[in-house]
Amino acid sequence: MNMTCNPDEICQVRNGVMGCYLQQCSLTTNGTLSTFSGEYGTIAAPGGYELVQNCNQSSSDWFRVVISLQHCNPTFNTLMAVYVFFNNMMIAVTSKHGVWVDGREMTQTTFSQNNVLIEVSDGTVRINSSSSIQLSFTPANELIMTVSDEVADTICGGCGKLESFTTARADLRQKLLVKLHEIPISLSALDISQWTDPAFPLCE
Repeated sequence: MNMTCNPDEICQVRNGVMGCYLQQCSLTTNGTLSTFSGEYGTIAAPGGYELVQNCNQSSSDWFRVVISLQHCNPTFNTLMAVYVFFNNMMIAVTSKHGVWVDGREMTQTTFSQNNVLIEVSDGTVRINSSSSIQLSFTPANELIMTVSDEVADTICGGCGKLESFTTARADLRQKLLVKLHEIPISLSALDISQWTDPAFPLCE
C-alpha cells in the first residue's frame, strides 16, 4: 500500500504513528540546521543567511526569512535575530524575543496586519501567514518553520526545497529500521554559503 502526501507534507512516523506530516525546517540556537528534506548539519560561518523564500517575487504571497548568526561564543555561533519579510511588512525578532514590526517595538502579545498574525505566548513568538509561512521561535531560541501548500512549489533558500513523497509502507519501515541501527556521528558542517545575505555584512 502506498501513502501519498500533499506537496507540503512528508510521510514518516512521529510518536509511533505513520502518516503525512508538514515538512519542517528548523534551526537551533547554535546554528544546527535541519532542512525540509531532512538533511542536517551546522552552519559553520557567522553571518546573515536566507533560510527560506517564496522565489516567485511577484506573488502576493511573497515572503522571506533571514537569520543572523554571530560568533558570540568561542566554540559555536549564536542565533541572534530572525527577520521575516512580507510584501508590505517586516518583522524582526531578537534572541531575547523582542519583536519589532516595521521598525516599531511590539508591546502587546497579539498583533495582526496584512493577513499576518503575530503572537507571543509562554516565551514563544509565532508568526502565521496562512497562505505562505508559519514560524515559531521557542524559549530555547529554536526556529521552526513550515510553509503552506499554496507556495510549496516555489520555495528556495538554505532550508532547501519541499519534495513530493509517495512512499510504500514497507519501504518506510525498512528505512526506519536502518535509521534505528545507525551509529551516531558528529554533525558535519552544512554549506549554505550560496544563501549568505549581502544585506548582513561581516567585518573583513
